[in-house]
Amino acid sequence: MLGLDPTNIDDLRYQLLHRTVSALIEADRFNAKHALMLVHSFSPDNEHFDDYKKFAARLGVEGTVKPNEIVRVGQRGGVELYLGWARGEAKWLDAGEDDAWAETAIDEACRRMQKWFRALKPFDPRVNLASVVGDKYPGLMSEQDGVMQFARLLNEAGVPWDAIHHQVAISRWIFDAPHPAATATTPGGRRRQIDLALLRNDEFLKAKLPATVPGFQFDAFIEFGHLGDWWQQPKAAKWKAQQDGLNKVKEDVAKVAANLKSGACRLGYVVVFAECDYGFEESFAADAEAASGCRVRFIRDYD
Repeated sequence: MLGLDPTNIDDLRYQLLHRTVSALIEADRFNAKHALMLVHSFSPDNEHFDDYKKFAARLGVEGTVKPNEIVRVGQRGGVELYLGWARGEAKWLDAGEDDAWAETAIDEACRRMQKWFRALKPFDPRVNLASVVGDKYPGLMSEQDGVMQFARLLNEAGVPWDAIHHQVAISRWIFDAPHPAATATTPGGRRRQIDLALLRNDEFLKAKLPATVPGFQFDAFIEFGHLGDWWQQPKAAKWKAQQDGLNKVKEDVAKVAANLKSGACRLGYVVVFAECDYGFEESFAADAEAASGCRVRFIRDYD
């Protein structure tokens, strides 16, 4: 799609690749003739700008690439592609750099979670009356185990335990009318409960709750899904396992999207522990983020 040599991209930041492809996918979906991948930098000294310049050069951009300028890449799949680097206003730079703590920790936890997940050993599956007994040990027996282990990795990545909150109900002691988050619900009409919510203790203590106007936000909401491979075992009753797994993740994305839209959280993630291929479209994560801002991260135990 980008016209890059797959053997010559290991030194490029995956975020730049992912966001650029997402822009092209969305342009194609809406029949747009132009697509822009814009980096919004909160660094006072344009940290990582060299990575951006290298990426632009690899895409064939000629001439000098500068901050706060848009450059033309050219046609990609019938869409005119552009890149840009926007540096935030000076008065916001310090705050923006400080706000990156949650995103950095979550990305690190996802990276380590992938390694941890693949190292788990499976129990020998036993089929009894079409039900499968057995999963992975010593750590993942359920979605809740995954949540617990992810919280541990967040803490090891620098998030204090008192900033990690489990099974948070978005009730009216946190948000009350007329705040948009006070009445927002899941697509099924249910009140929202979040698997993990990140919020620094000092911010929580100084907040005036319930919040009735936009301003107070959780730093991040994270939903989790555990998609096991039990239904692929011989003689196991499959029921609707594959479709149920797909629907579960889509519902979690919709839940996080509702929280992002209402202003309840600044960042939203769905982390999926997948033991086998459930048939998600290749662009599922990119489409979800482009449509709602929800970031989907697959922790896979298969190639």
